[in-house]
Amino acid sequence: MTDAASGAEPPAKGPGVVRRERARFTVASAGVAALAVVVSTLLLTVADPSAGESTSVNLALLGVPGFAVAVVLEALLAYGRRGRSPGWQAAWILLLAMPAAIYAVFLVAAPGWEASDPDYFRAEDAGVMRGVYAAFVFLLAPLVGPLLWFFLVSPVWGIVENTALLARRDPRGSARRYLPRVAVLALSAIILGATGALHGFGGAGGRLELVLALLGIPGRYEVASESLLWAVRGLVVLAGAGLVLALRARRGGPGDDEGRSGGGAGDGPSPERPR
Repeated sequence: MTDAASGAEPPAKGPGVVRRERARFTVASAGVAALAVVVSTLLLTVADPSAGESTSVNLALLGVPGFAVAVVLEALLAYGRRGRSPGWQAAWILLLAMPAAIYAVFLVAAPGWEASDPDYFRAEDAGVMRGVYAAFVFLLAPLVGPLLWFFLVSPVWGIVENTALLARRDPRGSARRYLPRVAVLALSAIILGATGALHGFGGAGGRLELVLALLGIPGRYEVASESLLWAVRGLVVLAGAGLVLALRARRGGPGDDEGRSGGGAGDGPSPERPR
């Protein structure tokens, strides 16, 4: 890899520098994992496990560790973009140590649930329940992490980073950089909102039922929350308006955004003008 400005090779890092960079990343990842274990412990021991179809249990064993994986994934990519060496020492913390700690708390708390609410947590289903939640925390949470990174962590961090660049008057910052990130967040909100507002729009005809619900046309779906459905409709309208504005901005003057955003990954070198 050569320096773009001079064409020279960048100076090689010494082993001590690499070790320090990897140690910092590992410590930071361990801090994120420890915080996830604390939050999951509170959800498993303080919240009502039977409320909302075991929402707190699902969050503790799937949502929280998945979000921790998403945060560390964003940090991993940011570390690489800055030319630092994160290493892979943090992988075992996120994929083994953190899930094992959260699952241990679950195993300690589960007998209390079965004693306090035997109708909901039946003793004969205890083995199946433990096996399902083991798959949640050890297998599904690492897979949910990249999804949460794409739909939540990455766009939010991109908005924060772009805002900081604009505040410092850095030429890499641009108002147009908000559009794709806001679009991804709007899509996430629409998906989650529609899932909570409607029932019965899954399957092969799910997309048609969703369109009918958004337009207010009767169908096979069931409205679980009218107010949430109206919020989803508003988000769809805003997302459509944002898409129109983005297309109009893209058709603006040629080179309007050149030099402000710092170029993209696929941008080639600008031809030099003859002097």
